[in-house]
Amino acid sequence: MSTAIDSPMIPSAALGAPAYGLPSPAVPPASSGMELGDILRVLKQRKLTIIITTAILYMGVVGGTYVAYRYFPGFTAVAMVEVKPPPDQVFTPFESLANPQQMELQVQSEARKLKQLWLLQEVLALPEIKATSFFRSYGNDFQKCLYDLYDEVGASAVRDTTLIRVAFTARKPDEAKLIVNAILDQYLKQSQTSGQDRVADKVKKMKETQAKLSLDLDAKRREITNFRQSTDVPALESQRDVTAMAIADLNRELTLLETEAVDYQTQLDAMAGQKSWELPITPEMRLQVERDPILRFRREQVENMEIQIQALLKAGLLGDKHRQVQLLEAQKALFQESERSRREELYDDLRAQQVEALEQGLARIRSKQSLLQEDVNQQQSRQRDLDRNLQTYEGHVADRDRMEEQLAELEMQIREAEHTSRDTETLQRMIIRQRADVPPKPSFPNVILFLGGGAML
Repeated sequence: MSTAIDSPMIPSAALGAPAYGLPSPAVPPASSGMELGDILRVLKQRKLTIIITTAILYMGVVGGTYVAYRYFPGFTAVAMVEVKPPPDQVFTPFESLANPQQMELQVQSEARKLKQLWLLQEVLALPEIKATSFFRSYGNDFQKCLYDLYDEVGASAVRDTTLIRVAFTARKPDEAKLIVNAILDQYLKQSQTSGQDRVADKVKKMKETQAKLSLDLDAKRREITNFRQSTDVPALESQRDVTAMAIADLNRELTLLETEAVDYQTQLDAMAGQKSWELPITPEMRLQVERDPILRFRREQVENMEIQIQALLKAGLLGDKHRQVQLLEAQKALFQESERSRREELYDDLRAQQVEALEQGLARIRSKQSLLQEDVNQQQSRQRDLDRNLQTYEGHVADRDRMEEQLAELEMQIREAEHTSRDTETLQRMIIRQRADVPPKPSFPNVILFLGGGAML
């Protein structure tokens, strides 16, 4: 028996498949998620289950809170201690301290010291702490008790203050108070003991320094006495002043000589690039040349020749072309040439003498400068010796005065340190501003937080 599926005569469109070339029937789109109406409908259908579940869970929260409050309460005792600022800033606000960052680091350091294991071990060794239920609950496991106490104790710095908050939570309020106060008392006791030890060591070192400084001061005083005996100290300053005045006078003379030397050198430099005949002729040189007897003789010969020639020409006896007149003219020219060469010779000698005088003057100035410079060097060497002696003496006196001041200051510091070692309050680095009291109500569980959180859940 054949079926419709087996029959090849039945088209595929009849079986629900789209025929080739024909449109497929419309299919409604599938839903992408639940809508608000669906959610409300589900809540309406399951409201009883939701109410019952919420009630059961909240009853569990209330029951757990009651059990914790009744059988496992936690009472937190809190104490406040203050780290002492520097002595000169006791009444200064925290933000106005000279170095608030350093003070903040000191406060944090003291807070960490309150949780040191050796300190907590000393606290647990106290008889009143061993009698608490907190300590007995650990039996013989002292190490676990120590580390649990370390975890439970809180010591934190209060921001922008010098206060430290110390807290501990226990099941019994009086035990929480006892443990917090025991930690503070033990820490203050240890810090006082260590402070006394530090002050004692400091006093010992200062006394050793004092003894050494006293020996150095005695040696320095002997050195000053020996120096005064070997050197006339009162006369050093007057000698130094006299030497300084002498050096000033010598330097003044050297300055004047240097001015003259520059003048001479300038004249020589101006003459160095010129020939002898190119040098200027001064009126003094001209006058000196004209006074020369040889030059005057030759000039007189020229004048005599000129008179004879003029006499012959005026008398009309001879003409200017006559042989005797020509001979007189030749003799006149010879005397003129002799006069000119004598004048040039004299000028050359005077110029040479002028250059030589400048060179000799410059050499004389340089020689005098050299002698004065030697005197200046000697005076300066003497002044250096005087200054060195005065500086040595003044240095000795300054060292003696400084040692005396240091010794007096050291004696005052020793007295203050000895007084501090007897003042127990000064040795303590911290002050208890608020001791721990018995907490009036447990800090755990927080009923409002637990019940409110359960309601939100």
